[in-house]
Amino acid sequence: MEHESLKLTKREVVLLIVGFVVSTTLFGIVGRYDYENELLIKEVETKKEELRQRADEHNSVIKLLVEKQKELDKQGWGIGSWYDYRLEGENGVPCFRALESCYTQNKLFAASRDFARGSRLKVINLVNKKWVEVLVVDYIDHPKGIIDLTSFAFSQIADLGLGLIDVKVEYLGIDKNYASN
Repeated sequence: MEHESLKLTKREVVLLIVGFVVSTTLFGIVGRYDYENELLIKEVETKKEELRQRADEHNSVIKLLVEKQKELDKQGWGIGSWYDYRLEGENGVPCFRALESCYTQNKLFAASRDFARGSRLKVINLVNKKWVEVLVVDYIDHPKGIIDLTSFAFSQIADLGLGLIDVKVEYLGIDKNYASN
């Protein structure tokens, strides 16, 4: 009985064969389709990785440009002048600053309109390239002058007889001793 139930008609055999051929063909097409998709997916992933690397490179350049801009923001160009206040506390003349040993001769101090008190600056004479490091201890309100140096600091980079010089000022940071007072 079992054998009789397995008997198929010609039509059923043909349908089975056609079904097998169609399914095999479709499997081949689907398999090829999957393989082509895999290749495309790998290509897309490769492109994504390349784009990621390029974006990282661009981000590095952008970070560098931002750092350079911050560096430029900590610089200034303009007119430098000098002053000579005698505020050493000698002969009854009081000091105006309790935070430091009063600015006067033989001191590398400055007044600035752009940099806060306690800032350490490098002031460069643009003509002879001589430079001096100073501590900002006061402010100035001068429309053209960017920095006012003590006579001693000014004399390190130019002759006092010049009075005014073209300078570049670079910010070096906050003086820890000044900031802690």
